[in-house]
Amino acid sequence: MPYKLCFVFFTNFSLAIFRIPKVVAKKIQSLQARFLWERENDDKKISWVRWEHICSPRSHGGLGIKDVCLFNEAFMAKWRWNLYHQK
Repeated sequence: MPYKLCFVFFTNFSLAIFRIPKVVAKKIQSLQARFLWERENDDKKISWVRWEHICSPRSHGGLGIKDVCLFNEAFMAKWRWNLYHQK
């Protein structure tokens, strides 16, 4: 379990500091989906729920999983805002 927490921390830190390439974002999303649907190898299984629904907020019936690309853009915008408004 601790390695999963380290992965989440490292991912959030990386998203906050660097703009990640689309390929990396897709790989992270693939790892999230594999964890969620318990795929141990590259076996194809049926996904009964669309990924967009899973990424929707809990209040709308989703799981609240963050979209990696949008999360990265939000973190980068926060950094730009803080740098611009810093005194």
